[in-house]
Amino acid sequence: MKHTERWKQTKFELRKGKIVSTFNHQYIAYGSPLNAQWVADEYTKYIPIYCQGHLADIGCGNLPFFGYYRNFVENITAIDWENSTHLNCHLDILADLNHTSIPSLQPDTFDCAIMSDVLEHIFEPAQLIDEIARILKPGGHLLMNVPFYYYVHEIPHDFHRYTEFALTRYFEQSGFDIVVLNRLGGVGTVLTCLFSQAISKYGFLGRATATLLQRFALMIRGIRPIRSLLTNGSERVPTGYFLVAKKKDNNDG
Repeated sequence: MKHTERWKQTKFELRKGKIVSTFNHQYIAYGSPLNAQWVADEYTKYIPIYCQGHLADIGCGNLPFFGYYRNFVENITAIDWENSTHLNCHLDILADLNHTSIPSLQPDTFDCAIMSDVLEHIFEPAQLIDEIARILKPGGHLLMNVPFYYYVHEIPHDFHRYTEFALTRYFEQSGFDIVVLNRLGGVGTVLTCLFSQAISKYGFLGRATATLLQRFALMIRGIRPIRSLLTNGSERVPTGYFLVAKKKDNNDG
């Protein structure tokens, strides 16, 4: 990764050793902090378990998790394409992920990879998943998340929403074992985030209301009945999914 000294926190911040959602609306929509925090919780938990050695941050944007995963890996390769709205000085490889290969990368290069909020922007997802399988070492892990109930974004490069069944099928067909597949949010989270995003369009008062609602939801989500309310129904109405997939090695049968 280039120019690590110039990296700064964007969509996520580090607090007390955990990844937390920002409220800096230069980087995150008014209706997204609660949803983003469910995502952050997953990466906080699983990066220390599955990230080591040489990591590829695929579709990296502003590398929002770099401040956390850099403590667990030895080398980082930042990969993104020229049409990204987050293009930055840290990129090592400029590649259109909608093509079938990433230039200059040999097979079995990386010990692990992260791909956050990327797969929905890939027109032919099976091709990219095959490419990730090619560049990961046998036994290497991919950590990723995708939205499900979420508004269209980065227009016109927003192509898909995936169910857990589609994700499982894509990755198993590309030679991965699913290690973790968690639903994020639920009915309460979806309604809170959609209402916050809608009301944020109504001037200063709307934006202030959306921000207060998101902050309040984050503050009380640890209370068991509130957490249950926010996550109830996730089997049918998730805000998204988090996945860890392992590339099969020679001992996996």
